[in-house]
Amino acid sequence: MKRGRGSCNFLNQLAHILSKLQNKKMIHWSLEEHILDLKFNWKISRGSSQTKTIYIVKAQLEQLCGEGEVAGLTLAERTNTLIPQYFEEFKSQSIQTLSDALKLQLPSHLKFGITSALTDLEAQLQKKSISQLLNKKLKHSVPTSFSLPIMEPEEIESFFKLYDLNRFSSLKIKIDQNSGIKACEKMAQLYKGPLRIDANEAFTDHKQVLEFLRTLKNQKIEMIEQPFAVNLIEEAILLKEKSAYPIFADESLQEQDIDSSLARAFHGVNIKLMKAGSLQQALKQLLQAQNLGLKTMLGCMVETTIGISSALQIADAFDYYDLDGFLFFKEEPFKRVMEKGGHLNLVS
Repeated sequence: MKRGRGSCNFLNQLAHILSKLQNKKMIHWSLEEHILDLKFNWKISRGSSQTKTIYIVKAQLEQLCGEGEVAGLTLAERTNTLIPQYFEEFKSQSIQTLSDALKLQLPSHLKFGITSALTDLEAQLQKKSISQLLNKKLKHSVPTSFSLPIMEPEEIESFFKLYDLNRFSSLKIKIDQNSGIKACEKMAQLYKGPLRIDANEAFTDHKQVLEFLRTLKNQKIEMIEQPFAVNLIEEAILLKEKSAYPIFADESLQEQDIDSSLARAFHGVNIKLMKAGSLQQALKQLLQAQNLGLKTMLGCMVETTIGISSALQIADAFDYYDLDGFLFFKEEPFKRVMEKGGHLNLVS
């Protein structure tokens, strides 16, 4: 059947627009810095902070603008302050396509900002949502856990009531070797749902972790996340063999592919876009983890709703969700996601 002239014109116009997207010179790149105050002191085993610096990458083509967030580790200020320099170096390169951007050698959170801005722009050009562009089913309501920073046990009750934490179906509690037992015991008095324990590499010996977990045997523990530093692989393997609770990788999973070596040490993985470097790599990690029989959690940094909205576009098929980072800001500026009753939804 012959195509009409209108159909040909449309295809020519679409090809012309897509050719512009592939030409970096036609895209206007910009980077915005935002220093945002947190509602509370964000304390984990490596330190604490009361502000978070994030950047928004914008890729503008005529009237369309794709956006991506850059949100690194809250406590890695030196790396965060270098983002504008890395971004200027990126702008000087001749990046022609998204596939070229995916090969960039950059800090993973900046790479994510760039690749997600391009993905957002391409979705707009094709008049699709990002989930449609990536052939993913959009999950319309996602339950998230809420994370408590390290604090004194006597502070937990007032924090719990102030932020109405009973509305969440699970809570994550940050611990170190000193605070863990008493903090978890206090949480068990206040909250009847499951707890996720995040050690952020606080332990050095699998026997320490096993003893810690034995003290919690009457509590609802859903998982323990990254008990050891990345290099303590043998300790992680020994712990996995003996633990009554699932052990999840966080810091041990960055931009790399997931292979059997990670599966030897963990029952599951926390996949974060800012560490994966792109939506595409995060989806690849998801498939690899599933093929290895690993449980999967879609996680986040302390980041705004620009980053969280990107995560929601690929949220289908994960086992767990930890996408509460935007709830920590005193004033979240973008309002792309709303939370109600512990569930997240995209704002249309």
